[in-house]
Amino acid sequence: MEKIGKLPEFTTDEGAQVGAESAPEAEETTAAVKGLLSVGVKPADFAFFTQNDPSGDSIYNAAIRTLKEFGFKD
Repeated sequence: MEKIGKLPEFTTDEGAQVGAESAPEAEETTAAVKGLLSVGVKPADFAFFTQNDPSGDSIYNAAIRTLKEFGFKD
């Protein structure tokens, strides 16, 4: 993982860079959350501001699902 500033550059399981238009939003979100957790950001320090539409729901749900994989409880 290449570092940019203090945070690493994240890639999805399929190798797409986060922010690349070809990767699905939920996949990008999962990669970003995992990357932030890997550099020490704690689950309680996350905040999500998403659109009130299916795209925003997808991003939020992917983030919460990933945090739960790492032990975060509601």
